[in-house]
Amino acid sequence: MEEQENEILKPRNTCELLRWVVYEPILLREYSDSFKNYSAKLAFMLKPYLVILLCGIISYCFLSLFLSFTNLPLLYPEEFNIEFTTKWSGNWITNLYNYIQATILEYSLTLAIALFAILLCAPRSYLYDKL
Repeated sequence: MEEQENEILKPRNTCELLRWVVYEPILLREYSDSFKNYSAKLAFMLKPYLVILLCGIISYCFLSLFLSFTNLPLLYPEEFNIEFTTKWSGNWITNLYNYIQATILEYSLTLAIALFAILLCAPRSYLYDKL
């Protein structure tokens, strides 16, 4: 009886790849071991980070628009910075500009720290085995 070599499963799309990162580390390890060189492994492992980055930027833009349309700083001034609420006006475009100008640095730093923490917490053996 001949031994059959197991076929390596490949993720169908990025959503399945993200599911493997969280729930299926064995399938992820088998698939990453199928790559021959370091650059292919690195590109494979960075694909979920690009999706997370894109989702974060889209949600930031959507929530910024929501905040500028609803005038929440005028409804709940105790929840916002005093300097920020004094700049808030009736024009939603000006409000959106002021909000992005006030929060973009904090958002960028938070997103960078979160992605770096994910990179540190992820099992590095997927990248560094068989180099």
